Amino acid sequence: MLMAMQGSIAPALTAKSELLSAQEAVEIAKRHYGIAAEAHRLPGEKDSNFGLSVSDGRELLLKVVNPGEDPAVTNMHTLALAYVASRDPGMPIQRIVPDLEGRLEFQLEYGPDDVRTVRMVTFTQGALQRKTTQSPRQRRNAGAMLARLQDGLLGFKHPAEAHFSTWDMKNALHLKPMLAELTNADDRAELISWLDRFGEEVLPHLASMRSQVVHNDLNSDNIIVDPYDTDRIVGIIDFGDMVKTPVLFDVA
Repeated sequence: MLMAMQGSIAPALTAKSELLSAQEAVEIAKRHYGIAAEAHRLPGEKDSNFGLSVSDGRELLLKVVNPGEDPAVTNMHTLALAYVASRDPGMPIQRIVPDLEGRLEFQLEYGPDDVRTVRMVTFTQGALQRKTTQSPRQRRNAGAMLARLQDGLLGFKHPAEAHFSTWDMKNALHLKPMLAELTNADDRAELISWLDRFGEEVLPHLASMRSQVVHNDLNSDNIIVDPYDTDRIVGIIDFGDMVKTPVLFDVA
């Protein structure tokens, strides 16, 4: 039996967990959102993600976060979506669907050390940028959309904003130990030289760089374009790598 959690959340022992079934997603949507829908699994590295087709024609996305994720970081993602939507109502990001109690997210307990945050959002229709023919105009529009998103996040604060992320460029030197796994000595040497240069020429200037919470993962899998006008950006998805870092790194 699923049980909504209140108060503190027990820390998870591992980031790995059994993914939920489509039927469980249907039950969560009905019980906690009052929504009757059909569910189908969507790709995800560790989370249980489902597309929901609602009887009234809406398309929604249900995310059940893996128990290894820090709930404070997940909460930052949720509140950031709400913050941008309030500052820029026309920004093409997913909109949060509150549950029957008006919560933007909540926790479900599946067992000891297995507590998962649940969030439902609108589904962004369109094509992945990666699957389209890219053009200078499309790239310019993507850059303009990133600037708009950074402006939308301006002033956003959260207790988890400074959490450590491997994907935060200011932590790039933490990748050095991994280079020992490379068998090609030339590749290894080249990467080490670039990391050394980053450490010598970029990191000393961190304090002088303008920083804020940023998306931090605006790649071609997270940019949605109009399939009939692929130069037009119609959505930005996946706020899962957000962190406070120099805004220049968000562009990089």
